[in-house]
Amino acid sequence: MSVCLLVLLFWGGGQCEGADITPLQPLIDEARPGDVLKLEAGVYRGPVLVDKPLTLRGTGETVIDGGGHGPVITVEADDVGLEGLVIRNAGNGTGEEKAGLLLRGSRADVRNNRFEQCPVGIVLRESEESRIIANRFDGFPRQPVHLRGHAIDVARSHRNVIADNTIDGFRDGVYMEWSAENEIARNVVTRSRYGFHFMLQSDGNQVSGNEVEQSLIGILVMGSDQIRIHGNIVHGNQGYQGYGAVLYDTEGSELQDNVLADNFVGLKLEKAFGNRIEGNTLVGNQLALEATADTADNVIVRNQFLANQWQVRSAGEWGNALDDGRTGNFWDDYTGMDRDGDGIGDSPHETERWFSFLSRRHPALQLFDHSPAVAALMSAPVGGEGAPVDNHPLARPLAMEEEQERPVFWSRAALFGAIFILALAGFVMGLKTERG
Repeated sequence: MSVCLLVLLFWGGGQCEGADITPLQPLIDEARPGDVLKLEAGVYRGPVLVDKPLTLRGTGETVIDGGGHGPVITVEADDVGLEGLVIRNAGNGTGEEKAGLLLRGSRADVRNNRFEQCPVGIVLRESEESRIIANRFDGFPRQPVHLRGHAIDVARSHRNVIADNTIDGFRDGVYMEWSAENEIARNVVTRSRYGFHFMLQSDGNQVSGNEVEQSLIGILVMGSDQIRIHGNIVHGNQGYQGYGAVLYDTEGSELQDNVLADNFVGLKLEKAFGNRIEGNTLVGNQLALEATADTADNVIVRNQFLANQWQVRSAGEWGNALDDGRTGNFWDDYTGMDRDGDGIGDSPHETERWFSFLSRRHPALQLFDHSPAVAALMSAPVGGEGAPVDNHPLARPLAMEEEQERPVFWSRAALFGAIFILALAGFVMGLKTERG
């Protein structure tokens, strides 16, 4: 392996007249497999094809400009590295032509790059064990969302790591189809359609420590099973049909230790079966939890429902468990007592209120929200067979000691909900003591 230091004027004979642009493809063609090409600051002409194991290493001010044609960089070899580059000005055609980077090789290492003026950031096709780390994707937040592309578009690609990236203004932050066992961690997605979107048997992916805000849906799982969603923060998705997370047509997935805050709906379950939802904080949402009639056998335990306008809405008979036979959830509107001090309420908690029940059937009633009549209906549970009931509600919020033992990536989520938890803890415990 050799290291080639390329100064901007090194390829002097190939520059465009009147422009300080260095052709990059000849430099790639002359490099040997395993070479590291150190590209000095400046502008290099794309598009380019990398068809051998090679590393392109820039300074952070090394620009690869596609000139509005095709993918700026196409990789068709394994073991390629791209680092410290500004990848900009991709094509305006269809599909892969819009990409800053089209990656068809495996074990690529793409890190510390910036994508600008690229309708699609990175496209992975049949790529395995690649690493997409600490890149920045500057999208088009003012453009209608249906005209945008995805920041990271993944298809038939497995066991990749997508971590520590910053994404703003795309259709989806990370879109996956037919892709399994990938790790998506500590990314930040803002002003996009969906933060993370799993489709078409994208099974066994792990989503941890990410943050999504000001988007339509934070995390959307569709037709994919055994997804592990841990320690994420999703907040500020307040538009109509703005959701923190949606589990649709999924089985055996886990949603644990997340904060779903200040969304139109915190969590929606539709055609979801046998999933476990545990340890989450749903706070400040218009509606905390929504479940459709074709959803059943999900276990929803040890979650905290705080300062939501409505807690639970069920479209049809409730077929899920709000407790595991011993422990349920903490509800800030629970009015029962804990006489024996075991931390479990002495009476069940009926979670759906009449106004939520009625407005689901007659949406126009939402115009009367916050009126005195509605206040009475909000305090009256629906009850009856098939209504969502927590038989073992927690009498106090989850212990902060427990939260401090969680993995490091969860600490931001814990901090985000801690203010609400601590404030309510003192109030609720004082109220219980007074009643006892």
